[in-house]
Amino acid sequence: MWKFLCKIHALLILIIVALPAEVSSANLTEKEVLKAMRRATDFMVNTVSTHGGYVWTYNADLTRQWGEAPARSTQIWCQGGTPLMGMLFLDVFEATGDEYYLQCAEKAANALIYGQHPLGGWHYFVDFDINGLEQWYKDVFSNFKWGMEEYRHYYGNCTFDDESTTGPTHFLLKLYMETLNPSYRLPLLKALDFILMSQYPNGGWPQRYPLRHEFVHDGLADYTSYYTFNDGVITNNIDLLVEAYELLGNDEYMKAAKRGMDFIIISQGPEDQAAWGDQHGVDLKPAWGRTHEHAGYMPRYTMA
Repeated sequence: MWKFLCKIHALLILIIVALPAEVSSANLTEKEVLKAMRRATDFMVNTVSTHGGYVWTYNADLTRQWGEAPARSTQIWCQGGTPLMGMLFLDVFEATGDEYYLQCAEKAANALIYGQHPLGGWHYFVDFDINGLEQWYKDVFSNFKWGMEEYRHYYGNCTFDDESTTGPTHFLLKLYMETLNPSYRLPLLKALDFILMSQYPNGGWPQRYPLRHEFVHDGLADYTSYYTFNDGVITNNIDLLVEAYELLGNDEYMKAAKRGMDFIIISQGPEDQAAWGDQHGVDLKPAWGRTHEHAGYMPRYTMA
């Protein structure tokens, strides 16, 4: 639902912020709406974007920007920003038939493909100045003490957290089905293969892959290899695999989705606590993750 609301919100912004002050939104003509969308899109693509990609938030003079955390000017974010903007452009293209919006979507896709991990997934962001990233972690991300531990250490691997991998994959799937452009088929299949290879034999998924265990902090173990429900890791992977099966017809996607559902069943708590947690350990019981994620059952992941 939040993705749908974000896209609607972004579409309204494309229309409203680009309207002349004297134009009332209650009396808009189709021509005025299309013109406003084009003006806003031109601004986002030609002024705001970095190599066709986006973060979450920019200040008024574009001198500072943020994803979930402060972002460098050389970064785009795979978590939210770039895939959502790409999907928005595709929605506008489908609504208007204007090829310009498809080109804008393709720019976002190309930026994501540039930053795709060799195995097929994505990190939270793509940085076009990789040489400066280590120092950025030391100067900025290392300052997060509690609640944002995922930004205190750079693993160099991929994450499913907050759809950082499933978001770009879903966008590429939609773009490929819209265009059937073979340029997008290979990175799409590579991303879907990554989801298959990172699945545990019992059907669960870790937060990050390839598996790493070195970031022990605040007296807690490195939680990134645990079976992860937090921020939709397992459920988003299942949903995406089912959609990919329906559109591409690969039986392996449905088999993996069913294994994911099997994991959900075997990881459910006992009868008096028949729920799920943020993440589960090898014993299938809820495990402690970040400092604010206790080893317990969570209503929001049980509801999902």
